[in-house]
Amino acid sequence: ERLFHLDLATGEARPLTRGFRTHRCPRFLPDGRVVALWTEEKQFGIDVMALDGSARETLVQGTDYYRTISPSPDGRYLAAGLAFRTDSLSLRQNESVVLLDTHGKRLGTLAESWRTATGAPFWGP
Repeated sequence: ERLFHLDLATGEARPLTRGFRTHRCPRFLPDGRVVALWTEEKQFGIDVMALDGSARETLVQGTDYYRTISPSPDGRYLAAGLAFRTDSLSLRQNESVVLLDTHGKRLGTLAESWRTATGAPFWGP
């Protein structure tokens, strides 16, 4: 439910996140920050923070539930596995991999399927 920073030299674990948001799928960005997905009740999103948990910024907040996230090697893009999208009228459940910029703006769909296993985004070598 929370992200922790583990100091390997001392064995000390310090929490990076607190509060009501449940964070998951942390990934390192090329600039040293951490990007992570979060859930809070029926809202979902993406946060970016410094390695010590400070300077947390919410990039995306809404009804799109991202299962996984993968930053590009150069840090210019994020590929996110969209599991489902909810709104007040319907539950649209299809798997897709979407491309986001570093501010969380959706740039397009990289892959989409009505199957439940589109796969996790990964920037290959």
